[in-house]
Amino acid sequence: MLPELFEGSGVMSSALADRMEMIRVAISKLADRLVAKRLIERLDNEKDERTHILRLTESSCKLVPTLPAVANNNDAEFFGHLSNAERHSMESIMKAVIEKVSEPLL
Repeated sequence: MLPELFEGSGVMSSALADRMEMIRVAISKLADRLVAKRLIERLDNEKDERTHILRLTESSCKLVPTLPAVANNNDAEFFGHLSNAERHSMESIMKAVIEKVSEPLL
């Protein structure tokens, strides 16, 4: 969520949910955790009192550019011992799981 908010001055939580392909409840719960950690702030939407604007805090604006390096280090630490074939197999399995859970419920 932090990188999605980095590009602008704030976004409605519903628009963020659509952009991230997440349900609104999940965005709301994630936003609650990030607000508690003071990484984002939830502002009243002057145009629509029923909605909120999510925006990065000043400290998280400094943090977001460092996240790709952190992710790369984590990948190397957790998956670096796997062969290319093992990483490819794991990626294929995870994509299959994501596709399955993305299917509409009957």
